[in-house]
Amino acid sequence: TLESLSLEGNNIGDEGAKAVCEGLASNNTLKTLHLHGNKISDAGGDCLVEALKVNSSITSISVGGKPMSDATKAKINALVKRNNERSTEAAAEVEAERRRRAAAAPTSATTTAAAPPPSAA
Repeated sequence: TLESLSLEGNNIGDEGAKAVCEGLASNNTLKTLHLHGNKISDAGGDCLVEALKVNSSITSISVGGKPMSDATKAKINALVKRNNERSTEAAAEVEAERRRRAAAAPTSATTTAAAPPPSAA
């Protein structure tokens, strides 16, 4: 399962960003995406914003560099922060459920009745 993808410095523009966005729409395992050092403008950045609205698995993304504006980067970072919070909450819920089940499970210690003494006949 692919969890990290680095496309840093690959001269990716807005069309390439749109292709990445299409992939994000159907992916729920990718956690880290590196797009730093490409030529993605606000048009491609807006596509990433829309993709991150439906993809909650991305918890780390790098999109630094020009020509994307700081405002678009801030939108992307806000959605990634939301994904991180959701991921943390989900992990806490899983851990709480694990603890509830462990507390409710019967203990492995069993008691056995002693066998009656042999009868003297």
